[in-house]
Amino acid sequence: EAFRAIDKLDKIGEEGVKDELAKRGIKKKSIEKIMEIIKMRGKCEVLDEVEKFIKDKVGKSGIDELRELLSYLDTFNVKERFFTIDFSLVRGLDYYTGPIYETVVTKPKIGSLTGGGRYDKLIGLFAGIEVPATGTTIGIERIIDVMNELGMLRGLKNTYTKVFVAYTSRDLIKECIKVANELRRSGIPSQIDLMGRNLDKQLKYADSIGIPFVIVVGKREIKEGMFTVRDMKKRKEIKVGKDDLVEFFSQFK
Repeated sequence: EAFRAIDKLDKIGEEGVKDELAKRGIKKKSIEKIMEIIKMRGKCEVLDEVEKFIKDKVGKSGIDELRELLSYLDTFNVKERFFTIDFSLVRGLDYYTGPIYETVVTKPKIGSLTGGGRYDKLIGLFAGIEVPATGTTIGIERIIDVMNELGMLRGLKNTYTKVFVAYTSRDLIKECIKVANELRRSGIPSQIDLMGRNLDKQLKYADSIGIPFVIVVGKREIKEGMFTVRDMKKRKEIKVGKDDLVEFFSQFK
């Protein structure tokens, strides 16, 4: 109950947390101690300060675990500027059995990018045996937002696909798969349409994401063993034999 109240600190502030704790029947003296502890944040030395408030074995065991964790950070040469011990941090789920953590960036202010912790009993709820575990969630959308904000995605290609294999009719998709697989086996990144789009829409899609070449697979091309290859940049078309496709595209690797 206390953790749920502390978890609202950023939203309702210190006074709001105090009110929440009081509503949950926690005594005023205990609330004062809780508020003093959750204000503590810093590096290794903050554990010594918090330990002064801890009287029970469970609490002292938690402090020892954090000290051990920090010793491993030191072993892995993780500099102190990359972590902060924050006793106001609370995860919203109650299956954690040890240290919890979040990953944040200083700029832009966007909240946590990852969050997780230790949960030694969670797997046992489903597997029937306890399995020690730790893990984290990753906020892909937030990471992308941060990368965009910091300009980290500028200059990246929309695609690394070299060839789009397009069909003139949906029943030729297996032929497209065969062509694409042959190119892929030779190290030429290739893509096919799986959405049933007509040829015009396939060409527009390939052009929109910057795929430089399109192979057009039609019944006539299959019969003749010659495929139309469209250069999407030069807007030109040439005929390439089925057995010559790998050699032709290898020059553009």
